[in-house]
Amino acid sequence: RRGGGCRCLRGHTQLLTITHFDDGQSIYLDRSFNVECSVVYGSYPIDDWPMFRRDIEGTAATDRPLWPPLLLAWVSSVPGMVAHNSPVVKDGRVFLGFRTENDPDEAGVAAFDAQNGTMLWHRHVNGGIALAPAVIGNTLIANALNDSTVGMSAETGQITWSMATPGAMFTQAAPIGTAEGVFVSSNPYGYLVAPESGCVIWKTGYIGPPWFEFQYTAAAMTESRVILNTFGDLGWDGGLDILDRASGQSMVPQISGSYRQPCVAGDTLIVVGDESCVSQVITARTLNGEIHWTSAADVRKGMAAPGLSSQVIVVAGSDGAIKGVDAHSGDEIWSHSVGDNLLDMGYGGIGGRNTLAAPAMTDSIVYIGAIDGYLYALDLFSGEEIWKWYLGAPVASSAALSGNMLFVGCCDGHLYAFRGASDFPTAAIHPDGREESNLWLRVLSSRPGGSHTRIGFNLPRAETVRLSIYDLGGRLVRSLLSQACSAGRQEVIWDGKDASGRLSASGIYLARMTAGSVALTEKIVVVR
Repeated sequence: RRGGGCRCLRGHTQLLTITHFDDGQSIYLDRSFNVECSVVYGSYPIDDWPMFRRDIEGTAATDRPLWPPLLLAWVSSVPGMVAHNSPVVKDGRVFLGFRTENDPDEAGVAAFDAQNGTMLWHRHVNGGIALAPAVIGNTLIANALNDSTVGMSAETGQITWSMATPGAMFTQAAPIGTAEGVFVSSNPYGYLVAPESGCVIWKTGYIGPPWFEFQYTAAAMTESRVILNTFGDLGWDGGLDILDRASGQSMVPQISGSYRQPCVAGDTLIVVGDESCVSQVITARTLNGEIHWTSAADVRKGMAAPGLSSQVIVVAGSDGAIKGVDAHSGDEIWSHSVGDNLLDMGYGGIGGRNTLAAPAMTDSIVYIGAIDGYLYALDLFSGEEIWKWYLGAPVASSAALSGNMLFVGCCDGHLYAFRGASDFPTAAIHPDGREESNLWLRVLSSRPGGSHTRIGFNLPRAETVRLSIYDLGGRLVRSLLSQACSAGRQEVIWDGKDASGRLSASGIYLARMTAGSVALTEKIVVVR
């Protein structure tokens, strides 16, 4: 079913799938199964992810939970080639740029309804769009591969301004910014422009020769700084530039090396890269470039942008390893490997096992696409694989999260939308189809260190309630409640201990409640 909410009733269910091919052949698949418990899954794209990696700091992180397994909400065909182009989300719309695949007119950008995938408009842009657009207010700003930057109405796709970027050969950068100014990377210069008019506020000095230095890049911003990476390859030097946000002037001499996209937390700058042709290092620096710490984690040279939560840095290398590093010390916490590339994606060492997608992170989960054709959900604190979905083609696109939805492009030429039910009221469904809208289970609060977790539930009528804690393997950790309960809201405290009185390890647990014939589940994150 495409778009909207979807329900499945408890009990015996039959699913018939019919696929028709152009040559007249058809495939029929008939399956019967029993549904023990079901809930309403709705699509709620209520948050904005308006630019590459979500915000000007480049964190690629949101506080809103989105707990796997996710369900496929819709799939929409894209007019051109997706490759590593990444979606952004603003005001219930998903925007995705693409390049020419068969016809030059395909190249451009399109807007889709976030709930059902309907294409709202498609605007042709010569050469196609680089990496990802940004939507500031009602203006969409995008770098074009013909070395220009365009602004257009996010409502209609009508182009309102265009700015040439002389000297650039192959712009591969995503704009980032606010209503006060959007930074546009376009070798050999960078520009801060007014989003509504495209007027140049300032222009950097000469940064370096064009071509590979700006491959897969997006700057990061603070209130006072613009931090710009250049990615050197094939013998050209890159560097890290720290600019004054008000004037565009360099605050410190360029830091030499080959760097991926930076990200910022407060007054700490996180960068990945160095002068090596094989490995890169993760460093935490001041906003003036001075090093706080250098991580010992071995990150193979790659192009994927890192992500930064309050506790963990996530970065992928060219060897198929996705790594989690402590954001405060640089210590490696975990490593997870993906499979081999399904498709030779060309120059610059992109083949092999080189992950191109940046992570998209919630409070406890890392979502990341890989060149082996899977979209992964990993535990943010352990790297454990919790869920994956096979798309059948390399996923070089960086996912965007909005409410209980995830959006990601795929090299098969489609935009995919997934949905979950995390952090939204869940209506239980009875076998006769009636919704018990007042029956719910929620994790109300969880103290740091995992010492106490408040679990609340509401009953529309008196029921026998069983409430237990399970680990992700389905093993019972502890039974909290098994008794008759009156109607109304009630709370139970879990002290973080198992049935033997031992403190449970850090990780993700499930609180499962049965009330009469209905079962509900919520996740609990324990961090010690």
